[in-house]
Amino acid sequence: MDNSDGLGGVVVCTTQQQAEKLAFVQKPPVRFFSPSNAAGAPGVKTLAVRMEQHDRHAACCRVLARHKKVKAFSIRPPGHPQHELAQR
Repeated sequence: MDNSDGLGGVVVCTTQQQAEKLAFVQKPPVRFFSPSNAAGAPGVKTLAVRMEQHDRHAACCRVLARHKKVKAFSIRPPGHPQHELAQR
């Protein structure tokens, strides 16, 4: 199982009618889980570390975008057809 296997979120109801409609759709095949179960969902344990790394990458991109000697740049992640070229 990897980090892309699940999607989590929250729905907030402001009326009883909305809550009743939501209760109606909370039936399989859609899986809903409690907050305590959500903490054990795949990827949650590493989420903070991954977000810190995303933030570092974004900071590097902001520096590059403002640098006078950089005309343009593009990120080539592993798996991208030009990843090896970008690393060179």
